[in-house]
Amino acid sequence: MTNRTVVITGGSGKIGHSLVSYFLSKGWTVIATARTEKSLTKLSASVENTTNLITLTCDFHEQDAGILSERIYSLGLFPDSLVNNARSIEYLEVSNTGRVGRDCFIGEFIVDVVAPYELTMALSDFPGSHLKKVVNIGS
Repeated sequence: MTNRTVVITGGSGKIGHSLVSYFLSKGWTVIATARTEKSLTKLSASVENTTNLITLTCDFHEQDAGILSERIYSLGLFPDSLVNNARSIEYLEVSNTGRVGRDCFIGEFIVDVVAPYELTMALSDFPGSHLKKVVNIGS
């Protein structure tokens, strides 16, 4: 058993689900985020050993990622690893021109670039932070 803690944003997606399952199998405490409670309930029902699983809703397009760090620290958790994996399929919509529209591109930029930066800085700047490893997943 380990006392390591990882935050996985986009924990209910395909890659996120695999990451959550892997870290839980290694005995880590896993803080998984998703935009909806429904997605997190589905995630919890599909993984083994949810004893070390904490799920938190967070819509990075609607709120500053620093709010998530405050919620994590209010639970007395000090993650040492962060996997920025959140995506929004809605922002990948392609128009009839074969291109992603400006609003969708900006939305995806916020979720893929701005929010990971905000969350990384918020978790690393917190007094007593244990954050040592950050992985950003993008495509």
